Amino acid sequence: GDLGRGEDVDVREAEVGDAAAWRIDGSEARDGVPGVPAWVAAASVGVGPAAEPDRRGLSELMGSIAGGGSASIGRVAPRVHPEDAAEARTRFERAAAAIAAGRAMQAVVDLQEAGRLDPTQASIPRSLARVAEGLGNIGLARRAWQDVVSIDPADPEGLLALAADALRSDRPLAALALLQRLDPAAAGDASEDPVSASDAWCRDALLLEVCERLGADAAIGEVAERMLASAVDLAAARRAALERNIPEAAIGRLGVARRLGDARWRAGRPADADAAYAIAAAVPAGGSATDRRERAAVLVRRVALASTSTSAKDRSRDLGRFLRAAAGAAPDDATPLVLAMDLLEPSPASV
Repeated sequence: GDLGRGEDVDVREAEVGDAAAWRIDGSEARDGVPGVPAWVAAASVGVGPAAEPDRRGLSELMGSIAGGGSASIGRVAPRVHPEDAAEARTRFERAAAAIAAGRAMQAVVDLQEAGRLDPTQASIPRSLARVAEGLGNIGLARRAWQDVVSIDPADPEGLLALAADALRSDRPLAALALLQRLDPAAAGDASEDPVSASDAWCRDALLLEVCERLGADAAIGEVAERMLASAVDLAAARRAALERNIPEAAIGRLGVARRLGDARWRAGRPADADAAYAIAAAVPAGGSATDRRERAAVLVRRVALASTSTSAKDRSRDLGRFLRAAAGAAPDDATPLVLAMDLLEPSPASV
């Protein structure tokens, strides 16, 4: 079947033991075509021009949010008695020593008491949030980050942590409201980013995930183009993003360029989509499962785009190029090759 036509492709998930395996079955598929493994499953999902492209830009998307998120936006700082402030500092220092000694639970007790004594210092709930995350206590970490943002409404670490938590809870609008506070346009100066380069990359990675979940293709394009134009230290940004549990596919340039290509294709811009996929294909190969999955997805998308060419000569030339590339992207699996060969076969639509 023609991979570029959604109506010719039936994608379904079948349980195999504890894992999910995917198959792509086209009405014209030859007998014996193997099931498509999980790493290439995304290649046939959400690809192709949309009947009604979503043209909401990032500013329009953010303008529709009554900003703030679930955390309160600042609070009047209470008066703290000097003796309470001194005791809070003592507790905070004791907690730091407990953390260094590996006594996380004792640190939690001291930090909670320090925060009760002096609720004006963001460093106290920040430390508590980090310890709670290390213990896997997501609820305590969430409440501590909310306290950080209540004390400092523009704290990048707290806002990013709460936005990532909102996405994990499938609340993209809540995440967007939090990220809005870190966006340069929302800060009143689109020419100067209010956060560090690494924090900006984490913010945009989360925004990219939010926009994809909301189906806002124009906004996806804006965010992805901003990320690809960034001169950020990717190694440092990736470490910061992984520490904040940001989805790995949204972190690297490969995944960002792939999402940009998908958005452009859905918007009916196949040439621009292929240009984005070419950027993705040029990213140096990594060794992770996510890298392998994204690279295979880009390959099959480019095969599908090439199959839409009206010129049989151009179609064969482009598909041949991707056949050669397939060996590098999927050395242990022939599925992309089989799909490409299916596309090379004449069909009533291409004769």
